[in-house]
Amino acid sequence: MRTDAWRNIKITFILGIIICAVFGGITYGEDERRDLNSKWYKISDAYYEDISPQMIESVVLRRIPQNIDYELIMEDLVDDTIAPDIAAVENVKNDPNASLPDNMLPDGRVLKENWRELQEEIIREMKVPRYFNGGVAQKVDEKKVIVSFGEREEDLKEVTIEGEKYIYLGDSAKKIDTISERNETILSHRKGIYLIDPYTKTAKEIMPQTYGGKTYEELNSEAIASGNDGITWNGQVQLNPKGNKLAYVSEKDNLKTLSVFMYDLEEEKEVLVAGSEDDDYLIVGWIDENTVICYRLNGKEVDLVSINESGRVNNLGLETKEVHVIDVRENLLAYFDSACRNIWVTWFENGEIVDVLHIPIEQGIVVLMPDDDAFNPSGNKLAFIYKANDGGRRYIWTVDLFSKEVSKDLTLPPIDEEKIGVYRFSWINDDEMIVNIFADRDNKETISTWKYTL
Repeated sequence: MRTDAWRNIKITFILGIIICAVFGGITYGEDERRDLNSKWYKISDAYYEDISPQMIESVVLRRIPQNIDYELIMEDLVDDTIAPDIAAVENVKNDPNASLPDNMLPDGRVLKENWRELQEEIIREMKVPRYFNGGVAQKVDEKKVIVSFGEREEDLKEVTIEGEKYIYLGDSAKKIDTISERNETILSHRKGIYLIDPYTKTAKEIMPQTYGGKTYEELNSEAIASGNDGITWNGQVQLNPKGNKLAYVSEKDNLKTLSVFMYDLEEEKEVLVAGSEDDDYLIVGWIDENTVICYRLNGKEVDLVSINESGRVNNLGLETKEVHVIDVRENLLAYFDSACRNIWVTWFENGEIVDVLHIPIEQGIVVLMPDDDAFNPSGNKLAFIYKANDGGRRYIWTVDLFSKEVSKDLTLPPIDEEKIGVYRFSWINDDEMIVNIFADRDNKETISTWKYTL
């Protein structure tokens, strides 16, 4: 019997590959090489992530509220005209069944009458995306729009960047994923994939509504009747480098396992390229415009394969049995071993390996966070987070893929805490990054945002 637990194991398998990051922790010790140089420029004490659309020069950042932000917001919402209710606080201390009302802080101070609405407005304003062009981050023009999905409508967001309009999917989106030149946003729904036109505010469903003559509802009912908990109709949707094909996984072929499908946006045609009643596939990324790299799962056996548009499945046979992918982009694959002490960068041509670079990690381990783009835009540099054994601080190291030299940078921004380190990063261009720095301030975790120059 297939259950939600099994589906969760399949879908979240990718998170398991960052076990080094989990067990490496974010605990940083002493390190005497902490001098600031021209490499670091502070953007904000707040935590911002890069959500920039593809093919634009501007960097677009979105703020991620932290615990300290919520604490400061609550301070601003205190009603100073009402005295703190100390009696209520004492009552909670003495009576295990007592509790404070929702509008009261632990010290007895009372919040304003409309504090919920004010809190929501402050957080909404805080999350408005911002431009970063080398100086202070400025807000972008954002507004709520209603997008038509045929018989239904949804509230989404529209942003204007460099004079172009984009439909933004809100707080859950990691990037503004668009089709180049057309600015159409890709929206993956639980039972369909849509292209959203930012000017007409309409969504076009691009996937066939049936498979084998049956709808999602019919196949989902069959899966439930056979003891499963329904099917994944489309998941892990990824656009190829050329912008003309999508790859995604689905259980609609046999109602048991995740198969790989490709959809040609120009020919408007869906093709099953890899499927088996014994194997599940999880998409890592496109290695070229016609080929994806996938994990193939069969029981406890896991290997890495390439799958092209013709359905050819090729076991890559890499340098280590347990392969944990760092990043994939056109003709490049970077991965590390289970010990987190070796990195390999592999070059491909026509889906075949043509060269391999081995990078041993000495006196430390490699740490990767999910969704970080390790290759720079031109594909001539690789970046990763290095965690030192001695002290455990985390730094950004880079590899020049032409000279094959490793830059072992041991600098961090001038933050007045002993426990600091690199948390996340994203490339702005070939030589600059947006970097999030973790710091422990009075046992409170905070993340700030910096520009880092190689």
